[in-house]
Amino acid sequence: APGLVWMLGALVGGVVSWYVPLLWALHRGSSLLTPRAEHLVTRGMGVTLLLLGLGLAGLGTWRFWVAHF
Repeated sequence: APGLVWMLGALVGGVVSWYVPLLWALHRGSSLLTPRAEHLVTRGMGVTLLLLGLGLAGLGTWRFWVAHF
């Protein structure tokens, strides 16, 4: 149960701190960012999400290995 609470908190925190500003910035488009800056922000966020996903997959694999082998 505590793990599910942490996952829910991370989901809500991620939406509030990550996706809402991203969507707002992309919605504003050229009035907020230049096309180059928009491309860099989008690419940087994509790389960050990829690294977070790989980190979570690695952590999950390590915890599974420790628990079962």
